[in-house]
Amino acid sequence: MLKKLVFVFLLMQLFSFPVYSLTITGGIEYTVDMAREESFNNISTTIDIQQFKKYLIDPNYEKHKLLIAQNKLRYKNIRILVFSDGVYVIDNLLNQKETFYYYPNGSLVQVEILLKKGYPEKSVIYDNKGVLTSVSYCISSKEQFVFDLNKKLIAHWKGNNCYNEKGELVMTREEK
Repeated sequence: MLKKLVFVFLLMQLFSFPVYSLTITGGIEYTVDMAREESFNNISTTIDIQQFKKYLIDPNYEKHKLLIAQNKLRYKNIRILVFSDGVYVIDNLLNQKETFYYYPNGSLVQVEILLKKGYPEKSVIYDNKGVLTSVSYCISSKEQFVFDLNKKLIAHWKGNNCYNEKGELVMTREEK
């Protein structure tokens, strides 16, 4: 009898392998509607633009225009982006919460405010009167949704491809 018990015990030990757990990591797949809902959750449609009074005109306009002319788009703690229509963006790398967009004459077009850092990231863009114009919802470094004030999808970036609400490719971008 004892031999049978020992034999059964050994068999149980032999066939009872340790249990391992695995944490699965990965991103959430967002539909346009899910991203839209998250984008407009807890945002204000207006802000007091006077809080950005010192940025209504680019405070370093002459320096920034010179840097743009010299194609020095990274300088000290700023990054400058220039669009084909002449609008330029000043991205202060020390204050990544606010980004300012300026007309070629140095007057403010809009301010972008980062509401949540770390994916998914959410930022809102207000015009120079403090009215919400768009919301950006970045799922990852490779996927972003942009909606207008009426919650209409403006752009859905997947990698370097931009799609409209119908899923049609409307533009591409190239990283340099």
